[in-house]
Amino acid sequence: SYEHGKLNWRVDYEELYEGDVPAENADFEGSISGTLQATSESPVVQVQAQIAQDDLDEPEEAYRVLFFDLTGDVGYQANESSTTRDHFDVFHYIDDDDDTPRFSGESLTVPEGDALSFTVTRNGATENEVSVKWHTALPTSEDEIPASTADFTHTPAPELLEFASGETSKTITIQTTEDTLYEQDEKFYVVLSDPAKAEGDPGGDPSVEQSSYSITIEDDDDEAAPTVTVDAPSVTEGDSGTTALTFTVTLSTESGAAATVQYQDLGLGSAESGTDYVALPAGTLTFAPGTTEQTVTVTVNGDQAVELDESIVLGLSSPVNALFPDGNARLTTGGTIANDDYELSIDDVSVAEGELATFTISLDPAHGSDVMVTATTSDGTAKAPSDYTSNAQTLTIPAGQTSATFAVQTVTDGAVEGDESFKVTLSSATSAVRIVDAQGVATISDVDSPISVRIFGDSSVAENGDAKTFTVVAQLRSGAAVVDSDVTITVGAPSDAATSNVDYQAVAPFTLTIPTGSSSALTTFTLKPIDDFIDEGDSERVSVTASFGDGQASTSVHITDDDTRGIRFTPKRFTIAERDDPDTDRKENQARFAVTLLSQPTGSFQLNVGWDRWGGAAYMSLSPTRLTFTPSNWDTPQWVTVTAEDPAKVKHDFDRIFVIKPSVLRSRTDYDPLSQLYYHRDAWVRVDVTDQDLAPPGLELTVDADTATSGVQSELDEDGGAKQVRVTATFTGGAVFSTSQYVDITVGQASDSAQRGVDYTSTNPARIFIHSFEASGSTTFTLTPMDDTRDEKDETISVLGELAGYTVSPAEITINDDDNAPTSISLSASPASVGEEDGATEITVTATVDGDTTFAEDTDVTVSVGKAADAAVSGTDYTAVDPFTVTIAAGESSGSAKFTLTPTDDDLDEDDESLSLTGSSGSLTVSDGTVALEDDDAKPTLSIGDAAAVTEGGTASFTISLSAESGRDVTVKWATAADSDGANPATSGEDYTAVSATTVTIAAGATEATVSVTTLQDAIDEPAETFRVELSSPTNADVSSDAGAGTGTGTINDDDNAPTSISLSASP
Repeated sequence: SYEHGKLNWRVDYEELYEGDVPAENADFEGSISGTLQATSESPVVQVQAQIAQDDLDEPEEAYRVLFFDLTGDVGYQANESSTTRDHFDVFHYIDDDDDTPRFSGESLTVPEGDALSFTVTRNGATENEVSVKWHTALPTSEDEIPASTADFTHTPAPELLEFASGETSKTITIQTTEDTLYEQDEKFYVVLSDPAKAEGDPGGDPSVEQSSYSITIEDDDDEAAPTVTVDAPSVTEGDSGTTALTFTVTLSTESGAAATVQYQDLGLGSAESGTDYVALPAGTLTFAPGTTEQTVTVTVNGDQAVELDESIVLGLSSPVNALFPDGNARLTTGGTIANDDYELSIDDVSVAEGELATFTISLDPAHGSDVMVTATTSDGTAKAPSDYTSNAQTLTIPAGQTSATFAVQTVTDGAVEGDESFKVTLSSATSAVRIVDAQGVATISDVDSPISVRIFGDSSVAENGDAKTFTVVAQLRSGAAVVDSDVTITVGAPSDAATSNVDYQAVAPFTLTIPTGSSSALTTFTLKPIDDFIDEGDSERVSVTASFGDGQASTSVHITDDDTRGIRFTPKRFTIAERDDPDTDRKENQARFAVTLLSQPTGSFQLNVGWDRWGGAAYMSLSPTRLTFTPSNWDTPQWVTVTAEDPAKVKHDFDRIFVIKPSVLRSRTDYDPLSQLYYHRDAWVRVDVTDQDLAPPGLELTVDADTATSGVQSELDEDGGAKQVRVTATFTGGAVFSTSQYVDITVGQASDSAQRGVDYTSTNPARIFIHSFEASGSTTFTLTPMDDTRDEKDETISVLGELAGYTVSPAEITINDDDNAPTSISLSASPASVGEEDGATEITVTATVDGDTTFAEDTDVTVSVGKAADAAVSGTDYTAVDPFTVTIAAGESSGSAKFTLTPTDDDLDEDDESLSLTGSSGSLTVSDGTVALEDDDAKPTLSIGDAAAVTEGGTASFTISLSAESGRDVTVKWATAADSDGANPATSGEDYTAVSATTVTIAAGATEATVSVTTLQDAIDEPAETFRVELSSPTNADVSSDAGAGTGTGTINDDDNAPTSISLSASP
């Protein structure tokens, strides 16, 4: 307050305390300096400096308002003490109402091949210059399927986003890669970091609301999962050390999803784990995206044993993101350990004296490298050089070949000496080849023998045939006999393949006589073959030798073998059930087959029986798996029992077929060549297994709503942000399938209380793979509740599944509401005021929910216009309005409705009047709104009339008049004053009682008021005198500007007669 005169003011920017931040011109709007004018009637004036509203985050700022008088000191009172100074000031602070900037983004899904537009939003104050960095990152959680850097434009190094003043968002574009790979939806993250403000900005440090946002790349390819195949490798074992046998497992196509396959040694091969190869532990192969090959390596132990090729059976199972051919649940293959114990042998030959003796050196089997061996001759009964030419030579059997020849020249010496022999010995074989028959024998028939012998006609007999008579012819080389000449015939020799009394009944030597004068003679002998069961080759030789004098000659007959080596399985195909029926005496899941040999072996050997590579071992058992055959039991059936063992309830889409294969273990018998039977289809036994399982009765879904939290969660908080949800599909009833099943998952349905896009962010459909022989499978998806302001019940989301032919029991996720129920509503109107002269005006009434929460359902507020206590009266100041309803929609913070307000345009000058908007809504508190009716009438004017003349001592009455009725009380001050312009001014205190400024009120609706002035009686004879009554300081009216309207004149008439005489007196 200021008692009089003028006072100057201005706003200064100064610190009150050290560290204060001073305000500046931009923090104010309008004038920040001026002059105050005070009067005795209005000693209180206001200074208004308008604080500017901005959107800049800043600390509180200091300013002062300085008051000063350029013409002199100012009286200043504070804290009940007074002082005088040339100025005084008042300090204030501007409290900032803007939030510090915060950065946020949104988890999104983008179709494969599309460009992702990721918006970084600045929340809070918008006028600060701020920045934030971003980069992309790959998931590290095992519950998420990570995208690879080939799936999108990976930006691992942070990049800067700068927000200029006023900028509220920036868009990052990240290109995803279109491919044709089989893959699941994959994820990467956009990470926000290092929020910063501009240098010198005094505001708060910006922040990041959430550091990372998941981006899901939605696969758009219809490719099936790749197919797994495995090769059947072979490796040479070596004589010592170890060799790697490598199985190569291959995916049919590249995949964008990591695939896994489990492997194990099924133990069904003929090779023995721990002896022939290092034991192979079970393991898992992982195919990273884009990888199509993985290997399983078996370490093979080298040895020098002479043995057949051996096998190792590898089983594959439980493929993930991959399939086995033809929907099989298992895949098996055989690896071969090729025996590299190669054998060399040399044959025996017979030649006539003077002929070339050619030996054949044989290699079994063929070698991958050249094999060299040294052949050397040595004397027997034949002597070098008289009977043959000695020779020593290194021979080469080329790689892949199985024989070479060695030739020795025999000599014709003219002596009668009978058959003679020499030897060829093998030595120094290379390439780790073993010499098993190192010596060959050459028999030289003496061409100077005096006799020759031959068989006339057929020279063979069947082993299983009757005794046969052969004709033998002996001939003298010198011509006709001069005397009867006896020739001794011997059947059989120790060197024959056929053995007397083993392969044929012994034949005693007999004599053939060549008569005098003849050079030849013939006779017969009978040979009775002995029929055995030994496969002895095509035929066996029986020597027929003629002896005459010192000379000999020989020929032979042959026994043709009728035996064939082989293995008989009886039966070769049968059907069993997958499990036994306990209610019957018969074992429906069991059968037997017999194994016998087709011929008598030359020695004992073992036969393995095992499942083929199609996985019989997973369901079946064999007992026994190794049979021993000897020359004495070869034709006695040995029984193998097959049992189906499928305790699991596995529903197969077809009856299964399994194959049993034989494998002969090499043991130096005539059955060694049958080691390759494993690979001959006609030697296999087929087993058909019928499925007895019903399909699982149903499929049930369960969820863990937050995999990052310990335990299984079924609920999410509305304000909890994005969560990884795991949904699991489980077959009920304990049964499973032998082929993989695919369950399509969708999130949300129309009947849910939680609605997609309103209560949670939309999610993409997902697929669960329930792998063969497994009862359940899982997948994950991101669920982001939308944190709204609605007070609502906890809501549920359905997680639904679809599998053809099945009713899938859904799961539910509950979203817990975090909002308190609103308790009050405020009403407001727009426009908030209406001119009296505006006529019918449309008013919008808004009902606003107080606080930060909203209603879950539509809420009605009944609004009434006007109430009894209002200054504006319904029906008088405005046309009455019927009550109406304002509806606040669910989730909205306000609702509006309109009504028409028609003010009454009268001629009264009156105060602006307000009418109330009252509301009701159940138990809620509704705060009134108001509408002002603004008066449009000019204020009336005041005037005062002259009072009727009164005799001194009387009362002069003055009438103060309004030019028109007013709707409000009018006040005016009146006071007496000397009539300085009058001819005879009355004197206050002598002629009338002075009245200082006194207020008179003309009530609303009245037009005049009367004031009175008392005149004073005296004894003075004087003329009529005048005084004035002046009007001032009106309220709700103005003093008329007409001349004299604001002044009334009162006239006092004297009542004293003039004196007529005078008397004199003296004193003393």
